[in-house]
Amino acid sequence: KKKDNLFQAKVFGIVWVICLIAGAIWGATTSPKGAGEGLIDGLLTGGMLGVIVALVVSGAITGFRTTMR
Repeated sequence: KKKDNLFQAKVFGIVWVICLIAGAIWGATTSPKGAGEGLIDGLLTGGMLGVIVALVVSGAITGFRTTMR
């Protein structure tokens, strides 16, 4: 349904942004290259891993929500 797809897209976006922020913070604070390069590395890592995490989490939440209706 369109309503379920929109809900999943919202959850995906929220989880992906959280992963981006977490990756940026992790990269900036732990990189031996410095905060600038670490930030970029962290954003890339967080973004790529965030896609996988967001797909799994949004699918699970949407599936659970649909099942409980």
